[in-house]
Amino acid sequence: MGSLGRRWFGIGELGTRPEASEAAETGIERVRFRALCERAPVKGFVNDDGVKIEPGSAVVVDGMYQEFDCGHTATGFVRDLKTEVAGHLRDRRVPVAEAVARGIDAASKDHREGCWDDPGRSPRAALAVARFDAASQVLQGYSLADVALLVKKRDGAVDVLQDKTLDEYAWRDPATSRVGELRREWVAAGEDRAPGPRFPDGDWSGSPEQRRQFDQDLDRFAHLLEQEGHRFSGTFNSFRSWLGARRELADAALNNPDVEGGGFFAAVTDPDVAYQGWQAEWPVEQVLGVAVTSDRGFELATLMADARRDLPYGLGKRPPYTPETIFRVLEKGGVSYLHNAVRRAERFGEDGGEIVSRRGTRFADFSVAYADLRPYHRSRSRSGGRGRGVRD
Repeated sequence: MGSLGRRWFGIGELGTRPEASEAAETGIERVRFRALCERAPVKGFVNDDGVKIEPGSAVVVDGMYQEFDCGHTATGFVRDLKTEVAGHLRDRRVPVAEAVARGIDAASKDHREGCWDDPGRSPRAALAVARFDAASQVLQGYSLADVALLVKKRDGAVDVLQDKTLDEYAWRDPATSRVGELRREWVAAGEDRAPGPRFPDGDWSGSPEQRRQFDQDLDRFAHLLEQEGHRFSGTFNSFRSWLGARRELADAALNNPDVEGGGFFAAVTDPDVAYQGWQAEWPVEQVLGVAVTSDRGFELATLMADARRDLPYGLGKRPPYTPETIFRVLEKGGVSYLHNAVRRAERFGEDGGEIVSRRGTRFADFSVAYADLRPYHRSRSRSGGRGRGVRD
């Protein structure tokens, strides 16, 4: 595969060969991950996340919702991508980025050859990989787009490998905030009590069908305002123009370094984009735990910081919460505890209200894979205990 230029993230020293550790002596390539993958708890949602765990490696894929008219889906792409990448990771002689490139090539082949290779009209996904390599005695990490890899070290610090560039082009969060402002202006002016157009309820946090319906409701509302010559029409149409431009920019920025800000990279149809992923290595002797989680899992810190009711496992009520918080939950009870913490935090916001994520959604798909390398746990389990395993 060719290369667009690898992006290295400075954690640890790539290519070093540390001394053998206890973990290596017991077979680091057999380290056991425990995983969980769940769709958003909203009727009509399809799970666009995927997890594939094997001895010594874990792959988490987070599909990016997109509609197509060719029959291919983000869900199918995620399923094929996780399986193909995991298969190529088994050969430790194959570099991680190369394994991802081969996985993208295989998973997108039918769509690329039978439909089109335009990134804007193709299934897309973010992914991250953790792989232990006995020959070099390292944990290899990889992240493409916003799936996060978290590594807890012996000194207690947590390193995070995650490309947040995608957030610079996301439209849903600012659009949801602006819709809320416009709705409040409408109510403050008493328009909700007057006969005529009604400001649409909802947002983009529901199922794909509900998202489409909300867009249609916004269009219909704008049309009615314009028909009546309503004074609110200009304000609302300005918002719709901004929203259209923002969506176009997000589509244009995908795998396009020539747009303003340099674009963002995700797995689509071009295998070479795999070399744009962020990579790092850690000597195994320094690692106490590793978690690979979709961006929703990593949002736990934000969700919990915003919460004002009691949170599970004695974690308290008040910020600040950090990546170390995620490991506190995982070490307490594994992936099920982290799942419960995320879902509970989603349901209990300030004053008992709902928490809305930075993407403007109340709930989202959630995936995590976790391996516990603490010495005390190594003799009985590498998974963190009571985590509920995903069924592949």
